[in-house]
Amino acid sequence: MKMTIDAMFAKHIMRDYGRDYFTTTALEAIFDYYDEIDDGNTEFDPIAICCEWNEYGDGAALGFSDFVNDYSYLMDGDEDFNDLDDDDKIDTLINEIDARTYIMQLENGNILLAVF
Repeated sequence: MKMTIDAMFAKHIMRDYGRDYFTTTALEAIFDYYDEIDDGNTEFDPIAICCEWNEYGDGAALGFSDFVNDYSYLMDGDEDFNDLDDDDKIDTLINEIDARTYIMQLENGNILLAVF
């Protein structure tokens, strides 16, 4: 038996699993991604989603400073990176990561990226 769920219902399930790491906007984007690659046939697995995705920003479990801390190693050797303000560091890291994995800026201003 299959059941179609939306992002709000998924958010409640994830909260029940103790995995309330994502905003509803991020969950909608994740669902859209899976619908696009698998025509809506992906099984909902809250633990797998938490292992495969990170959201950084307001209302997410990880803030923008975590994003810079987690990925600034990609800019090792770029002496100018440390002189940038936080917004420019974020933009630079987004551009660098975009070549490596799926990353997007959400309409709520947060960053969502695949870590698989």
